[in-house]
Amino acid sequence: MKKLVFVPMLAGLIGIPVFAGSGYVYNLNNQIKNNIQLIRQYENAIAHLKKRNQFLLQQKKSHPLLYKELPAFSTTKKAYIYRIKLNGAKPQNINFKINNGMLSLSMDMQQKQKSKNSFFESSQYFYQSFTLPKNINIDGITHNIIGDYFVIVIPKK
Repeated sequence: MKKLVFVPMLAGLIGIPVFAGSGYVYNLNNQIKNNIQLIRQYENAIAHLKKRNQFLLQQKKSHPLLYKELPAFSTTKKAYIYRIKLNGAKPQNINFKINNGMLSLSMDMQQKQKSKNSFFESSQYFYQSFTLPKNINIDGITHNIIGDYFVIVIPKK
């Protein structure tokens, strides 16, 4: 009799719901089953994440320039360097203009997908402009693609 009183008291103290008779055992068995199911779900999710990470690491190793993080703006003794991360966008979508001491960049990306039962369309637009410094060689400005960056080099005078 002392054991029967002690176990429910201890269970109640540590936060396990206590029910009279066999309900306690049934509830405990359900909790164990639920925990086992959750553990399997988490193990499956972890296995999926590990596979995805292996794929991403492989991509990074195969194309290191695409995943290299570079500062958006830097300066050297000879030039100002401005970088725009393309994030997979096509470089031919970039409009690059210099007009009246202003450098302007814009990019319009559109994506359309059709399937038998649906149609998806997405559009993104990017625009940025800034005033060029006075101490530059405007005719020497160049731009190119380096990895996943559109890079503008503005030489100083």
